[in-house]
Amino acid sequence: MLYGVIGVLGVFIAIIPFAVYRLIEMAGNHGHMAMACVAANRAAAGTGAVIAAIVIIFPFARNIRNMAVSALLAACGIAAVAVPRIFPLCGSADMACRYLTKPTLTVLGSAIITLSLALLAGHLVSRRREPDR
Repeated sequence: MLYGVIGVLGVFIAIIPFAVYRLIEMAGNHGHMAMACVAANRAAAGTGAVIAAIVIIFPFARNIRNMAVSALLAACGIAAVAVPRIFPLCGSADMACRYLTKPTLTVLGSAIITLSLALLAGHLVSRRREPDR
């Protein structure tokens, strides 16, 4: 169930830059000049897409360890939190990409990190309880 929640959060991260910020319209309004936040929002969308893909593919990849998938999802959550800190955002504090992108990615990425680490801890505990083969 937690994998599903993480997948939904990943989808939110992937679609928010395009649904909420409407980057295509914003970029069109500035002619040939790309806005600073476009790269950050594309990176966020890519990170969210990777998170969603991992959650979708996971049930079909039986040979992959649950702990490795949980750790990978935690790393993707860290990447989501890092995107607005690595890629430049608009210079003006009044721009929506500035005051929405960083807190949104921080909250969603932190939730993914927390849930992934909870899953990882659960897998570790259940593994210790399994009898040796």
